[in-house]
Amino acid sequence: MECVEVVEIVNDNKLQMQATKYAIQGLTFDWYFVFSQGQIVLNNENIKAINIAGFWIQINKLEVKLDDEGVGYDLYNTS
Repeated sequence: MECVEVVEIVNDNKLQMQATKYAIQGLTFDWYFVFSQGQIVLNNENIKAINIAGFWIQINKLEVKLDDEGVGYDLYNTS
């Protein structure tokens, strides 16, 4: 599974779109009636978000270090 980050770049009055593809290293989700919360690990960063009515809102961003077995743990909270 992969995730794509799309960024708008304005240069000399020209609008360009740049897409960067990331491999998802891990993900977890908890679904509830009206909302959900989840987190994904990509590029050794753990991103937590909530989903309300289909809109994902990032609630914090943590940097993660993976050990030799691929298990991640938080280094520090950057939010």
